[in-house]
Amino acid sequence: MESPSAQRIAARDVLAFAAVCLAPLTAAMSLGFTSPALTTMTGEAAGLPPAEAVPPGLLVFHGGEDSEAASWFSALVNLGALLGALGGGYLRQEAGLPAVLRAAAVFVGGGMALVAIGNSEAELCLARVVVGLGVGLQSISAPALIAELAPPRLRGVLGTFNSMAILLGVLIAFLFGGLVFRAGSEGQFCNWRRLAYFISLMSAALLVGSFALRPAQRDRSPTEVASTQVPLLQQLKTHRKLFLAGLVPMVWQQLSGINSVVFFGQTLLADAGIQNHNAIGATVLLVQLLGVTCIAAPLVERVGRRPLLVVSALGMSLGGAALAFCLQYLHGSWLAVIALYAYVLAFAVGLGPVPWLLLPELGLPLRVRIAAASLATAANWGCSFLVTGPPNLALERACGTAGSYLVLSLSCLLGAVLMWLVVPETRFLQSEVTGRFRLECQDQPDLAERSSVSNGQTASFSVSRS
Repeated sequence: MESPSAQRIAARDVLAFAAVCLAPLTAAMSLGFTSPALTTMTGEAAGLPPAEAVPPGLLVFHGGEDSEAASWFSALVNLGALLGALGGGYLRQEAGLPAVLRAAAVFVGGGMALVAIGNSEAELCLARVVVGLGVGLQSISAPALIAELAPPRLRGVLGTFNSMAILLGVLIAFLFGGLVFRAGSEGQFCNWRRLAYFISLMSAALLVGSFALRPAQRDRSPTEVASTQVPLLQQLKTHRKLFLAGLVPMVWQQLSGINSVVFFGQTLLADAGIQNHNAIGATVLLVQLLGVTCIAAPLVERVGRRPLLVVSALGMSLGGAALAFCLQYLHGSWLAVIALYAYVLAFAVGLGPVPWLLLPELGLPLRVRIAAASLATAANWGCSFLVTGPPNLALERACGTAGSYLVLSLSCLLGAVLMWLVVPETRFLQSEVTGRFRLECQDQPDLAERSSVSNGQTASFSVSRS
């Protein structure tokens, strides 16, 4: 029977894990905000002239759905997240992961409050950058904290909670914006200001919950201190194969085009001629959430990381090609909805959860791992800007919506090939190596560095063997 002290420790760890999962949930709500809100902000929600349709105070982008400002409002969160990811690595090194998580809560909550009170296009775009800074900081801290809190044998399964929280957050924003916070005589518009306040309050709850986390350990081992004397760029070059193994899945997580669906799901379904696209958009997110819960979580430990990544990318390639065909030749057909379901389900199986699991498992030394996580996360958000911002708008104007999804299909196919070539299998490392050192490293910090070297050698062997 566990002692009361052990039970208290376990309860605190559970509370800390719940607080950490609240971070991606809140960040995802701020990302999913544009899906229900943008049609009202641009005045396109009811297909009527904006001046006659949208309630006062809710119309802010006067160029309609083709407004450049509206496009930047959607995309600037990615640039803010890129900067947040780069700065988050330094903050993690100096103050620890709990401090990064608290900073993320402040930026997301403050940014969404600025969105709620903003009136001009410039104010709203600036607020979106502030939100992005918090999203980037969250992307650095939450996956790493989940990896630290999870027992080694459950790290793969519990690591999928990050993706589950992201999907649930987008779904909450979609449902609250589409069903709860409504405006207009018939409730045909989204009261996006109230939705923004709600997300800001959720960020405040995250800030309070983050104090359940244990303070960061600031003592460093002699080995770690000595490693800081070696230039970081030189260390990254030494571990370039492992860094590439973590970078490629993070990049293709976004080059798969999934954020285009998250940000502009309603617009995509409307372009496909689908009726009731609001309700269908919600079910698309439910399919993705069920995919992570029912498929990815059980398989990530049994099948392994690399097979899931490759199968996921191939499935998205097929789904994207089918969606492009339906958009071009089968306007209004429900086959487009089926293709979209296949597309998001394939993402949920592998490219959604697995990239966030890999970097903590690759066995990089601590200093290199922090820098690699920062750079890979920044690259992730930079690629998200490409598929949701003005570059994507330019691609759609040149090739059409169907052509843009055909390009994404080819991108997924290329990603499957690259991930098969560069990504090692890491699921065995966690049970055989990390578990053996987990408790010992608490009392002998120098073992952490030696275990990182051991993991790195094993992972490098896996790359060469494959």
